[in-house]
Amino acid sequence: MDDEEEFWNKSNIQSFSFDEDEKGFVTKHDQKLFVDDNVSEISYELPASTEVPLRLIISDNDLQLVLEEQSLKETPLPKIISIEEELKILRRRAHAAPPVPSIIRKILLKKPYSFECFRALHEKESLLNEAIRCGNGDAILAVVLFLQRSLKKKHFFQIMQSHPEAVKHFINFLMIRCQVAEATEFLTMLGKSNENIILQYESMMKLCKSPDVKKQKLNKIYNESIAHQTGSICPYYATTVTNYIALLEWQLKEKINNPKLINILDASPLESLYVSCTNHKWSSASLDLSIANQSNPYYFADMFKIAQSQFDWIILNERAQSQAWCDLDKIFEKKSWHSLKTTKSFSINVPLDRVIFQLNAFNAPADVLNIFLAHIDDPHRRLAVAKRCRNAGKSIVDSLVELKNRDELEQYIGTLNIRDNVRIHAENALKNLVSISFISYLQVQHKTILSIFCSKSLNGKLMV
Repeated sequence: MDDEEEFWNKSNIQSFSFDEDEKGFVTKHDQKLFVDDNVSEISYELPASTEVPLRLIISDNDLQLVLEEQSLKETPLPKIISIEEELKILRRRAHAAPPVPSIIRKILLKKPYSFECFRALHEKESLLNEAIRCGNGDAILAVVLFLQRSLKKKHFFQIMQSHPEAVKHFINFLMIRCQVAEATEFLTMLGKSNENIILQYESMMKLCKSPDVKKQKLNKIYNESIAHQTGSICPYYATTVTNYIALLEWQLKEKINNPKLINILDASPLESLYVSCTNHKWSSASLDLSIANQSNPYYFADMFKIAQSQFDWIILNERAQSQAWCDLDKIFEKKSWHSLKTTKSFSINVPLDRVIFQLNAFNAPADVLNIFLAHIDDPHRRLAVAKRCRNAGKSIVDSLVELKNRDELEQYIGTLNIRDNVRIHAENALKNLVSISFISYLQVQHKTILSIFCSKSLNGKLMV
């Protein structure tokens, strides 16, 4: 026998054992190390200065959700049960759906979850009801997408029909992904025609840049969603689509007639009206609505139902910007026949104060300002407005004369230049005002003397 075999066959040579620490093979240093390493983290106490209140780390609501999640326990199995029965119970539990609130709570807490155990239709609908009750958009959308891929279209539409909040989240999800066709098909299946028109109209306005493409898509919306469903469509939506089609056609025709009008394409109706006023040749014939001329601003305003106040304000600004002051008289002064005579009536559907201040901002001539100021009936109001304008001296003088305010008129004359036409007009007005005052004084005195004479004559007769 070799020496090596003899060594291993000796009885006093022991093999290695993991239990040798019980026989004194572990040193004191190692024992201390093991004791230190096994200290529980729970038993470790932080210093008093580093303690942080729990409410600063997590809110009370979130803490309650966590505690409820941890408290959910399965019903324990009976102690006396056969292996076969235990296996059946475990299989049923594996395929049974967990409580609906626990799944929604996992979504809220950003924990892993699965909907695969929910197979029955009522279970899936209860998932959606619980998600809507919680009011969390992520949970609602997650359940809706699960219903979409796990249900037939018929059942999916039935559930969504009774849950408008879920419909809103699902449509928003499709629009973010630019799935316009899927969104319109979904709304069509639900029978929501008005919402479908709004969706297509908004998506077309955002995604289409070419006016020609917009016109084609609007005609498609009208033919498919409006023309054959007139009874169920809101008249406002139908009018909006048809008016925008007409506006695009008008802009495209104007662009063909005047290639320099680049900014007119895809402009708003009011901006298009301003362009129409700029390119229109103003004359007395242009005020006739019976002339169905596309470039006529009056015809344009009548076609697109623009409010009279907006129409007057746009024309006023456009003519003032173009310095076409002579056109303002025939635009806002209407001629009419009365008793075989031609009379003029001034009409503008914008407050005169605002009109005059706007004309003053455009440096309107004095004659134009005075014409508009003359239509303010109250002299006090007219005087206050005229004082805020640069070229309204004549209106100031006329207002002071009407108010018979001689002192203020004399003070105002002192501020004017000697060669100023307004000063000449003011001095003549002051003379007339003095003459009128003197005549009024004489009339008063005459009436007083006459009344005294009559009273004396009456007393004399009575004495006789």
